[in-house]
Amino acid sequence: MSTQKYLLGLDVGTSSLKTAVIDENGNLISKAAEDYKVRSPQPGGQELGADSIKNAVLANLKKMFVEGDADPSKVAGIGISCLCPGLAAIRENGEILQDPIIYSDRRSMEEAEA
Repeated sequence: MSTQKYLLGLDVGTSSLKTAVIDENGNLISKAAEDYKVRSPQPGGQELGADSIKNAVLANLKKMFVEGDADPSKVAGIGISCLCPGLAAIRENGEILQDPIIYSDRRSMEEAEA
């Protein structure tokens, strides 16, 4: 029985979530990707749907740990990267109040120029 530990990486990109599991030596154990779309709620607006990101995370974890060969009990650390700082405002009951606004959003151009 191997005592090798895993590292889980999640990359939240503009159009997809990529995940990978590597061992302590940097060997790839499993990887998965799930696409989602940038939303434009109004002219110039660019947001990622928080529910889409959550569903992509769950789908990738299922692919790697349930359908794949990666053992979730070996995960010793998790790293997350994101395309830009973003805030998903979520009520304590899980209701999404505001999806993350991303770098390509142009709704505040007038204010930024001022």
